Amino acid sequence: MWETPSLIASMLTPEAHAMLARKHLLLPEGVADHADRGLLRRSAEPIVSADPAVARWGFIGAPVWQQPEPDLSVQEIVPGLRRGLRRLLDTEATTTAWDWTSRTELGQRSTAVLDHGDIVLDPPNDTARSVSDRLFAAVTTVIEQGQLPLVVGGDHSIGYPVISAQAAGHRDLVVVHLDAHADRRPIPARQTTADCGNFVTWCLDDRPDLRWLTIGVRGIDTNLARGTTGADDPVSYLTAAEVGAAGWQDVVAAHCHGRPVHVSVDIDVLDPSIAPEVAYPALDGLDPTQVRAVLDVVAASGTIVGLDLSEVCGPMTRRNQAAMLAVDLIHRTISKGTQ
Repeated sequence: MWETPSLIASMLTPEAHAMLARKHLLLPEGVADHADRGLLRRSAEPIVSADPAVARWGFIGAPVWQQPEPDLSVQEIVPGLRRGLRRLLDTEATTTAWDWTSRTELGQRSTAVLDHGDIVLDPPNDTARSVSDRLFAAVTTVIEQGQLPLVVGGDHSIGYPVISAQAAGHRDLVVVHLDAHADRRPIPARQTTADCGNFVTWCLDDRPDLRWLTIGVRGIDTNLARGTTGADDPVSYLTAAEVGAAGWQDVVAAHCHGRPVHVSVDIDVLDPSIAPEVAYPALDGLDPTQVRAVLDVVAASGTIVGLDLSEVCGPMTRRNQAAMLAVDLIHRTISKGTQ
């Protein structure tokens, strides 16, 4: 179009450019390299599908492992979590069930989820940067369709493109990050995108004003890159030991107060005695009741607008406790975000 003599570039205003992009007459910047293979591949066993016009959540599988260890069975994780969530949503949608947690009858309510499939991965040709760009474009598309992104990985490197897309779509976004580790290590020279140990650093490098609360940290964190200290630091922390102590709810409520909240979860926030199937277990973590209490405060104080969950490991051929707890956490979060 730019080479057409009859078209004067200065006449294409930002508003006109945005309109053409919405009509798919122009590709959004940075996604032209995905046109040959697309962004997403449909799952063979999708979550119960919903009409895009009524779907509240948009599911994206992101089985991204930058440095997988042989015993993690990483290829099984996203399909296993998808199956667990589908069973739970099917039960909720088709039966009259009793919820012992709330002591209420669920009735025929349904949390509408549209399964967009899994990020296209081409190991011989992909780079970490190309996968990250593809995930950013996919999440942006889900947001533009009016859905809340629900992204399941994979390692926590997925947090960078997911939260970057969320920050672009929500001006006052804040992040609640549940994790045993700060994931705030320095960015090595020549690294082109985030890894699971520094995705927070990448997010803050792009958006220094992004307010961030990390909950559940513990143990010794090597090579932590804290940009500032004290009141000027955009990241606040609640250690696992502090959750349950006096005043922790006030910290979470003040952080989320009246704002859109993206929830980012590494399942190793749970204690390994409860959820052992994780990549980097750390003792003295949270229990499921504490995580649910955190989500309750988040939902009551702000508006949940998205979720990414990562780092479930191990085979799905037996009872995987981390996977079962992850499915429960996903369901509880998207139910709160739908209310």
